[in-house]
Amino acid sequence: MRKTIAMAAALASLAACGQMGGDDAGDEIAEAEAEDGDEAEAEAEAEAEMLANGAPAYPGMDISAAAVREPSGDSQTVSFETGADIFDVAEFYRTYYESDDHDITSMSLSAAGESNDQGATVSVSRDSQGGGSRVTIMPRDEAGEFDYSKAYGVNVPAYPGVDAEAVREHEFSNGRRSIRFETSDTPIAVLNFYREALGRNFDIRSTSLNAQSRVYRRSASINVSRRFNANGSRVSTTTRDPNRTAQAARNADK
Repeated sequence: MRKTIAMAAALASLAACGQMGGDDAGDEIAEAEAEDGDEAEAEAEAEAEMLANGAPAYPGMDISAAAVREPSGDSQTVSFETGADIFDVAEFYRTYYESDDHDITSMSLSAAGESNDQGATVSVSRDSQGGGSRVTIMPRDEAGEFDYSKAYGVNVPAYPGVDAEAVREHEFSNGRRSIRFETSDTPIAVLNFYREALGRNFDIRSTSLNAQSRVYRRSASINVSRRFNANGSRVSTTTRDPNRTAQAARNADK
């Protein structure tokens, strides 16, 4: 398909310039074919860079240094470290799975301050029926008097457009709270809002996403956290594939 498109583009270009005859046309087509071949080879190499559990390897990582766990049922986990920022890693995997016939079913981030009573955890799941998001926020500060049209906790702003009357609160025995609400915005829009808002006062220490295949019963969970005392990220990828269990059973019967 790429080859056909490239050749068609070359022919159209030549026709527009009145150069359909002679050696120039052949040279243009040959050049287009060569470029197409280079692109195909590059794509094949990129596709080959996969971890042992079938998740894509993050660009530039040392695959040989990845920690590979033995499969457990239909799931397998591979962990590694990279010098990339946690959000660059998360965006890479989000983009990959969205373009690989997967839905991003949920995302989260965790932000903390200098003490344990500062920050919040934000979890966002996709509303499969309404197309929006269901959001749970757990502020680290203890329960207090907050105007939910403005804030859900100390330095935890209310989400734009959410009616304070529609916000549901649950208080735990330890004094912590969970805040729940729904919005028509997408999970990535909600997460990006809190990434920026919480990042002004807290250190965002981790982020995660879960993806579910639209075609097969495959899924993936990606967890990315900041490395302690060093720049970069610690990444855990867990994939689930029923075919893995079936293959293991066939191997055991041999």
